[in-house]
Amino acid sequence: MAPDGSIDVQPMLAKTRLGPMKGLSILRLELNACVLAARVSSLLVRELKVPFKSITHWSDSSAALGYLRNTKTQFSVFVGHRVEEIQATTSIDSWRHVPTKSNPADCLTRGRFPSGLKDDQLLRGPSFLWGPPESWPSDQSVDPELAIDPAEEPDRFGDC
Repeated sequence: MAPDGSIDVQPMLAKTRLGPMKGLSILRLELNACVLAARVSSLLVRELKVPFKSITHWSDSSAALGYLRNTKTQFSVFVGHRVEEIQATTSIDSWRHVPTKSNPADCLTRGRFPSGLKDDQLLRGPSFLWGPPESWPSDQSVDPELAIDPAEEPDRFGDC
């Protein structure tokens, strides 16, 4: 929010990646998206040299958010490295849930023609961002213990 109370939402950077045809679960792809978001926010903070009052990271994956908020479980190597990087480079409290229908990043995965982007939420952000943070979607947090896929936990003998 600007000092005069006005709110302006502008895209600064958009990045998308294609997932492999085989090999990664949706949950692992969502976790990779969170890693990408953490890296991009770190890059912007470092390169823009603008003081940010706060940074909010958004994900429409309740399960990925559950992993990020879980500080007790030892994960498989793949998940553990990504969760560790996100927790080391961002504040866990900076992560919030965005409903899928309000997630502007989803249009990047579906392909769009530039002619239809003038009033697209990709360029203006979801409508709730134009209001105060109190009006943003409430966090649909999942108990971090319940969000864990048992396949992502190493067995009790330390195998990964």
